Amino acid sequence: MYWPKFLVHKTKQRLTKMTQMRIRMRKLALKMREKIMTTPRKEKKREARREEKAEKAAVLDESIEKELLERLKRGDYDAVGIDDDDEETIAIDRKRLRRDSQRKLEKDEPRAKPKRVRVLVEVEREDTEERQTAVQ
Repeated sequence: MYWPKFLVHKTKQRLTKMTQMRIRMRKLALKMREKIMTTPRKEKKREARREEKAEKAAVLDESIEKELLERLKRGDYDAVGIDDDDEETIAIDRKRLRRDSQRKLEKDEPRAKPKRVRVLVEVEREDTEERQTAVQ
C-alpha cells in the first residue's frame, strides 16, 4: 500500500514529539521536588474576622468597666450597697467572666482541619538503560 511521503514524515514527527514528551514527564516524575499544597484561605479569613470581633468586644467591655468603676468611685451606687471594698470582688468577677467567655469561644469554634504544608516527595530512580530501551 502506498503512503505519501509527506504524511509519513508528519506522522513520524508527531511520534517523536510524543516520545520526547513522555521522556520529559518521566524525568520530572523521578526528580525529588517540592509538592505545592494550597493554603486554607477560608480558615484564615474566618480567624481574622473572629479576631476583629473579639477586639471590638474587648474594647467595649473595657469602656463599660471603666464607666462603672468611675460611677462607683463617684458614689452613684451608694443606695445599692456597693462599697469600695467590693472593687476587688468586681475585679475577680471580671477575670472570671473573661475566662468563661474565652472557654465559650473555644467551645463554639469548629475544630480546624489539619493545615496544609509543603511536602518533599522522594521517588526512587529507575535504571536509565531500561528507560532508553523502552523509548527506542
